[in-house]
Amino acid sequence: MATNFFNTPPRGLKTPIVPIELAEAAAASLLAFDAGLALMQKLQRAEASLDPSGFDTALLGFEAEVADTHAQAYEALEAFYYSDKGALWHLSDAAWVMLLLLESDGLDLYPIAQRSAGLRHAAAACARSPLPLENASASRLLATAEVVDLMIEAAIDDYAVIDPDNVDDLRGLVGRGLAAAIEQTQTKHSAPYIDPCLDWDFGPS
Repeated sequence: MATNFFNTPPRGLKTPIVPIELAEAAAASLLAFDAGLALMQKLQRAEASLDPSGFDTALLGFEAEVADTHAQAYEALEAFYYSDKGALWHLSDAAWVMLLLLESDGLDLYPIAQRSAGLRHAAAACARSPLPLENASASRLLATAEVVDLMIEAAIDDYAVIDPDNVDDLRGLVGRGLAAAIEQTQTKHSAPYIDPCLDWDFGPS
């Protein structure tokens, strides 16, 4: 009878072999996550075509595309987040961060930037993992962090058009959030840093 475990170095810890059913569920979940991520990337490109001042009438047609893509991305990511993800909990965190960004009013970019830095740290750890499911998550975590960072930077640029006198404060706040998250993960190799002074619900509505 075949064993249901294999030894993982360096201490010979027993790691369960993924059953066929779980592997199939994980494969389906990977496809579902990829669909949500692709919609976020499409949304980022569509938003880049907008005029934040609203004065360029030639670009007004992109607003409907942005609204539709935003709704589609939220629906896909929310469905993934609440589904049976086949033990892909790293990707659950990634979907959560994207949902936070989709719900953002622009005032909470600081903690979202911290979470994005945490995804990059998790991606590096998953890339070194001997477990297939974690290894498969690495590139997806990195792609999530990249699109989130692009959208945060675009949001700051849009804010600069609306309120140029105060944009440096926002940019500095986000920058300090990233620096704190990177320092925290490098020194403690733990979960992304969360400011204890923040009092808000991280979960999607």
